[in-house]
Amino acid sequence: MLGLCLGERNELKAATESAQAAIGLRPICPSRTTSWPRYSSIAIAYSEAETAISEAIRLNAENAAYFAMLASVRMAQRQWPSALEAAEQGLALDPESTACVNLRGWRW
Repeated sequence: MLGLCLGERNELKAATESAQAAIGLRPICPSRTTSWPRYSSIAIAYSEAETAISEAIRLNAENAAYFAMLASVRMAQRQWPSALEAAEQGLALDPESTACVNLRGWRW
């Protein structure tokens, strides 16, 4: 959570260090796969973020939030069709996913 807050404040180095410290303390924690992609995307390490999200999806392909994160990273990269596809995959899993609904509603 500290890493997320620091990232939102655009303190990218501190956010990344916080995320790495948290992962070091509890490497198997489920939130690793939800948090690390976000820190990575904030730090503009898109390939690392996408790798982490892909691993999260591989481990739990039924979680719409992972597809929302993937869509967010692809939007940041201006990969519009791919971002829309990821958002729609998330909605197929959870039609009420606020994140996926918002991402799909983006002006493509």
